[in-house]
Amino acid sequence: MSTYEIQVKDVGTVSVTKKHGMKSVRLKISPRGEYKVSAPWFVPRSSIEKFVNERREWMIHHGTGMQTSYYDGMALQIGLILSIKNGAPRNSSKIVDKYLIVSFSSTKFENRPEQIAYIEKKIVKIMLEKAELELLPRLEYLAKLTGHSFEQAFAKRLTSRWGSCDSKQNITLNVYLVQLPEELIDYVILHELAHTKYMNHSAEFWSHLAIYCTDYKKLRSRLKSADPKIYEHNTLMA
Repeated sequence: MSTYEIQVKDVGTVSVTKKHGMKSVRLKISPRGEYKVSAPWFVPRSSIEKFVNERREWMIHHGTGMQTSYYDGMALQIGLILSIKNGAPRNSSKIVDKYLIVSFSSTKFENRPEQIAYIEKKIVKIMLEKAELELLPRLEYLAKLTGHSFEQAFAKRLTSRWGSCDSKQNITLNVYLVQLPEELIDYVILHELAHTKYMNHSAEFWSHLAIYCTDYKKLRSRLKSADPKIYEHNTLMA
């Protein structure tokens, strides 16, 4: 494995990781707003740079508004208010009423990378619990309602997709979904259930999805305005 960085105008740093066993070049934006490319070992740097620059406009559009900072009193989309405390004996967190209280051993909160990572870890944990209680039962309900079946279901933190369905018909739902309106959640679930019939995005796939989600085009368009990340309340563009 080898890594290096590419500088892209109006985007910034794009980190590249070349690995054995990969078959294609992939680009993603992490929840922290970092641009990352994974590529097969044999792909030359010139080809990767061309790939990245061809997607410059996409990165500019989708990279804007990525969550990079937090503040005391911040209202989260999941229905909690972030309360940041300093000077604690050790880093810790707890939920009291509608507050997610995060305490740091440091004397000042400065949005340092390790502080951001700690807060995000706690928020994602809450999202995971919420996803297991709400998303997975909803998946089972819609599967029975529409006559679909799947093997296993998981809720996980995904960085670039809202959901997935593998060839064994295992469905994974992104924990960030819990922040979305119900109709968009149902669209993602029905989309993945349709993949249990068609493992592609062929015309047959979309025709099948339309049977159970007649306004899928409108919902699909709305979903494109959102990214899998942590949202402040009332800033979700969906």
